[in-house]
Formats: sequence, structure tokens, C-alpha cells
Amino acid sequence: RATIEGLSALTKAVADEYGPQGIRANVIVPSREDQQGGESCALPERRISAGLAATNRIKTLGEAAGAALFLASAKSAFANGACLPPSGALDAH
Repeated sequence: RATIEGLSALTKAVADEYGPQGIRANVIVPSREDQQGGESCALPERRISAGLAATNRIKTLGEAAGAALFLASAKSAFANGACLPPSGALDAH
């Protein structure tokens, strides 16, 4: 949790400092599942996490890549200092 908060603070600081120069800083927050082998991993913790997510599943690698493609596209031109947690609303409960 501290790592994510640090990453968020750094992203917002870079966005604030360099935004006036046209440089954007956004981040896709990694999840525990990313560290445990992505969608191919079948650990019990992943099954528990999927059950707690509002979507009742764990994100796919394609969905995480979609977030990256969005941030790299012109469609996100106004996004700066954003921290996208592709978590399937895991923290909504």
C-alpha cells in the first residue's frame, strides 16, 4: 500500500511540475495479481480476490494493456496526474 501511495504522489508531483511544459504524467497502478503471474496464475489468493471484485473476476492482460493504450492516445490529452487502478472495483467493497 505504501508503494502505491508513493507512486501516486510522485505521479502527481511530476504532473504538477512539468504539466505547464506539455509533459503529462499518468500511471497504471499495479495490482497484486500482476505480481503473482497475471491471468495465468491460479493461486488461491487470486480466486479470493476475484470473488471480492465487483466484476467477480480478475482483469486480463489485455484490459491492463487497454488502459496503457488509452493513456498513450490522444483521447487522454487532458489526463494528467491520473492513477488508474485497473482493479475491477476490487476496493469497492
